[in-house]
Amino acid sequence: MAYSFIRLSADDGSWDAFEADWRAQCEQLEEDFESYAGLTFSAVENIVKQTHAKAGVFALKDDDSHVVMCQVNCAPIPKYVGPVLRTRFITFSPDYDLTDEYLHLYSRALVELLFGVLELGMSGGEFSSRHLKLHLQSPEDAKFFTAVERNLKGHALFESVETRGQWLYMSRK
Repeated sequence: MAYSFIRLSADDGSWDAFEADWRAQCEQLEEDFESYAGLTFSAVENIVKQTHAKAGVFALKDDDSHVVMCQVNCAPIPKYVGPVLRTRFITFSPDYDLTDEYLHLYSRALVELLFGVLELGMSGGEFSSRHLKLHLQSPEDAKFFTAVERNLKGHALFESVETRGQWLYMSRK
């Protein structure tokens, strides 16, 4: 299974394809789409429909479907030198969220999402940043990223890696 981390846009049809995929997943699971994802979609839809240089909505796709979406922005934040790449509103697809079928892939999807965000921060483009903050969904995610922290601390690429509360903080050298 190959994953890709893509920016969702109203201009290229990727947002419509994403929404259609999640609507189909909800329908297949007999879940009302508006109840399930309406508020989340309304929170990010304006970002998708207007091109923002330093803010966007991204999705992690596998071969067949959109697995997870998140909102990413790059902006100056107090206590940091240079912009910070923040990832919020991490939301897993109905298939991942409402069934047990994909539990064995959940951790891999989190890692792929993290790598997608890291690559975005190292791209040299509009989202380039030495600092990354990733807002976690649950205490279980925090446990997972605490393990990531233990393995990346002291890595040649990072100045610091730590989990505090529901946030993963990373700064590259």
